[in-house]
Amino acid sequence: MSDRAFYPRWIAACAAAELIGIGAAAGIAVAIGAVVGEPHTTASRLVVLAAMTAAGAIEGAALGWLEWRMLRRRLPLLRAGAWVGTTVAIAVIGWVVGMSASLFRGGGDGAVAVEPGLARVLVMAAVMGGAAGAVFGGAQWLVLRRYAPHAGRWIAIHVPAWAAAMAAIFLGASVPESGWPAWAVGASGAAGGLCGGLLLGAITGLVARTLEPWGDRRVAAEAGA
Repeated sequence: MSDRAFYPRWIAACAAAELIGIGAAAGIAVAIGAVVGEPHTTASRLVVLAAMTAAGAIEGAALGWLEWRMLRRRLPLLRAGAWVGTTVAIAVIGWVVGMSASLFRGGGDGAVAVEPGLARVLVMAAVMGGAAGAVFGGAQWLVLRRYAPHAGRWIAIHVPAWAAAMAAIFLGASVPESGWPAWAVGASGAAGGLCGGLLLGAITGLVARTLEPWGDRRVAAEAGA
């Protein structure tokens, strides 16, 4: 597949994956809010954590599978199990860490939570996304380096990619106000995921479309490692 054909399809694949993943997370969050409400007890917080961890697994599976389907056009020996498994693992860890920090952060009884402004939320999301992107790209690089030379670029490109994507995802989650119907809250979250996926694909695609396999002997040796 030519670079020209690959790039838009890569963007579409990432957009579809994040629409599925973040859309699922938004739907699960709405359902949990309706059933559990605001989690105040340890038990209710663990229920929310488990549910959102499942959302992370869905996101990771969708992103890993759709990325692999595209990457194998350039790297035919890339193994689905290794790529998808790594992507799911990192996505789940990211959701567990992020949700745990939110659910179990300290706060004295009777303390009034002050919500940060939207601009601050987006800046914080971009910073967290950049850090997460370095981890995400690094984990996938451990697989990718076996099949493509100069794979270190995969780590670097994921820092700005996930910074932009996370800001878009948080924007979609932050727009809804109290009183919005459940469907609108879910739709806003899914829209944020779609926009995040488009940004993720547009940025990471700059490297993905340039990937080439190792020479035949090196590929055989690395794939068998």
